[in-house]
Amino acid sequence: MGMAPGVGEVFDLANAGLYFLEGDYGNAAMSAASAVPLAGNFVTTAKWGKKVVNGAGAMSGLGKQVIKHADDAPGLLKQTKNNLKVKEIIIDGKKYPESARHLKDSGYNNKTVTVDRAGAAKRRRDALADVESKLKLDRDEMPPAIFREGSQSVRHISPADNRGAGASIGNQLRSTPDGVKVRIKVDP
Repeated sequence: MGMAPGVGEVFDLANAGLYFLEGDYGNAAMSAASAVPLAGNFVTTAKWGKKVVNGAGAMSGLGKQVIKHADDAPGLLKQTKNNLKVKEIIIDGKKYPESARHLKDSGYNNKTVTVDRAGAAKRRRDALADVESKLKLDRDEMPPAIFREGSQSVRHISPADNRGAGASIGNQLRSTPDGVKVRIKVDP
């Protein structure tokens, strides 16, 4: 079942968990790595290649390479585990109380959203088109337009709060590429 598109990943992760509980960390790592699209094909090939080479007793140059990479599976598991973690983006509720309240009221506090810088300008333009400007206030979008799910709610808040929260979010996303899912939440 591990090679079945869309469902195989679930079985690969279940196998990884079972192997881990049994203390078989090598197979746990290979099963977890198998859940990663494309990388999973390599790992599955490596696992079968190792079995074929061991079973036949032949150690051709290709067989040695397959085994070498299959034995690196614990490192792949660690890398895969790190890639599966959802990065948290924090809005400091004490520094930016208006932005924090808006995030909570919008229903997106502690929700997973997708980084999408390319579509931010259009989302912002569309969201702000029907919201009038007010003197000495910014129009705050939640979630922020930088996220694919952004600009669902617009509220007038102080410029210092809006721009401070925006800069904080931007700094936290500095090394995060588009397409990555992050969790945005208020603390405290």
